[in-house]
Amino acid sequence: MRLLTALSISLLALTLSQQTYAITPELPHDEVQKLVTSGSIRSLDYSLTLLAQYCDGELIDASLYQEDDKWRYDLQLKLDKGHVIHLFLDATNGMPESIDQLPSECRINETATR
Repeated sequence: MRLLTALSISLLALTLSQQTYAITPELPHDEVQKLVTSGSIRSLDYSLTLLAQYCDGELIDASLYQEDDKWRYDLQLKLDKGHVIHLFLDATNGMPESIDQLPSECRINETATR
């Protein structure tokens, strides 16, 4: 009975994890360009320009995906001090999903004093 319960829990966890990661596959460049041209999302360049105003770093990786009908950029940045961070930007406006959740290295108006 314990084995059956453990197996059921494992299958449920596998099903839930597959649903959690049911995100749109990577879009071809021309599809992304159509989204930008139509005004559905901001370009990655625009979003990075906004981000550079308060978070200075080198872009390591960027992904665009849709989750719950919302487009977002998932960015991986290497900051000046060598820290690697993940940031999630709302692709419709190029802004972080939550200013409060930014790492301490990324605060509005702080980079000017460094």
